[in-house]
Amino acid sequence: MRSMPTESNAIHIGQAAPGRRRWLIAALGVLLVGSVLLLDLGTLSPPDAGGLAILGRVFSAALSPALTGGAQPLWQTVGAAVWQTLVFAVVSVSLACPLGLLLACWQRALRQTASLGVVAKVLRQICRLLIAVTSIGTRSIHEIFWAIILLSMVGLTPMTAVLAIAIPYTGICTKVFGEILAETTGDQAEALQRAGASTAAAILLGDVMSARPMLIAYTMVRFECGLRSAAVLGFFGLTTLGYHIYQTFINADYHLMWTYLYALIGLVVASEYTSAWARRAVKA
Repeated sequence: MRSMPTESNAIHIGQAAPGRRRWLIAALGVLLVGSVLLLDLGTLSPPDAGGLAILGRVFSAALSPALTGGAQPLWQTVGAAVWQTLVFAVVSVSLACPLGLLLACWQRALRQTASLGVVAKVLRQICRLLIAVTSIGTRSIHEIFWAIILLSMVGLTPMTAVLAIAIPYTGICTKVFGEILAETTGDQAEALQRAGASTAAAILLGDVMSARPMLIAYTMVRFECGLRSAAVLGFFGLTTLGYHIYQTFINADYHLMWTYLYALIGLVVASEYTSAWARRAVKA
């Protein structure tokens, strides 16, 4: 049984906390100064007149984005690019988030399983290690590098883009969903297990349902990230918004570039409002 903290312990903890904070702030300050010195930021040369002129043209074009251009009406081209970006993000996140939640629930089930024999305990630890290694490995490699790896294996296909986003996102979701489930009290899951429910049912109906608002909120955050990732993968040739942004930039068609940039910004803003609506709907 956990002992209650006494008054003297509380005073000691309260006195020790400021000291730890000071050491943490000092360590972060030293790390920041050391990083700046190692990067040698003072040796960066200022941009030349030509670079500043290009920068001026880029940002002045933001005030007058193109409304026409190309062989077909511009709204059709922009709409198709927005649709492609949205589809890649939806499919990738719809694949990554359920897999991440499944692995997170499996991790939690492996932690909660008790009364096991020696062999079962060894197998449980192996499974936990495999899940942890898989999660770390997939999320440590950026989706751009996954795209490069997959392009060299299977070529430029829609599945390449979907997997390039879904693989690292699955690892990220496994980690974050696992932390969200770990923050739940577990009271509902324990009550379900005492009533005879299995461990899987107790986790799904207890922990997952208790953490549902946070799980949905993070899923929407991951979807917003998926929109940006899908746009970036357009640099590899997929006809998302990123493809058109890149092509118009290298062709110095900055007015048309801002048209696609505004479309991307509008898509992200729409996802923000959708996320806010989803959070309110869950809490209602």
